[in-house]
Amino acid sequence: MPNSLQIHLSADPHLIPEKTIVLEPAEASKFSYIVGWIIYKLTKSDNITKSHSEFEAINIYLMILNSEQVVYEEDIQSQTTNVISGQEFLEFMYKMKSLVLLLFEKHKEFGPNILQYIHNSLLCNISLLEAFNTLLNISSQMLSMNKLKDTNFLYERIVSIYMRTMRKDIQHSTKIENNKHTLMKKSNIPTNPTLGLVQLQI
Repeated sequence: MPNSLQIHLSADPHLIPEKTIVLEPAEASKFSYIVGWIIYKLTKSDNITKSHSEFEAINIYLMILNSEQVVYEEDIQSQTTNVISGQEFLEFMYKMKSLVLLLFEKHKEFGPNILQYIHNSLLCNISLLEAFNTLLNISSQMLSMNKLKDTNFLYERIVSIYMRTMRKDIQHSTKIENNKHTLMKKSNIPTNPTLGLVQLQI
């Protein structure tokens, strides 16, 4: 039986953003890179996905929607594989990002549990699950092969890895904010205690 925290963190599965977010070019480029990294993680280095019985099929399904670019750097004689996200997969991830932003509006209500709330919400959101199944149907038609049996597994891994990138972004932003406060304390407050107190009140 779920505890009170799990009930509190459960979400409305029917929640749909009014519109899909549109990012500025610089942010869009960064998001595209993140999506490429998620696909790379799933197909190359995520041990949980690699140990799944359908890993080979998952790999094929993902790579038919996306592409790889191998870059060879002669000066250091190294080879880098970049994953370029395809339009259909990118559009699906934009829907996910739009839903995340909508859910994040409840950060005051959930406080430090907001990321867990978002994670729970993404996993049960009907609209997003339908968009994901549509994405897999596109793959299936292009490949002319049997559908994945465990589609929930792949969906959960995409959500989990995306949430991991969010946590890193939030931690990075928090670190920057903390550094700003430290700099203010050290450099902007006058040495005279009375003047310092006045500035802090301002």
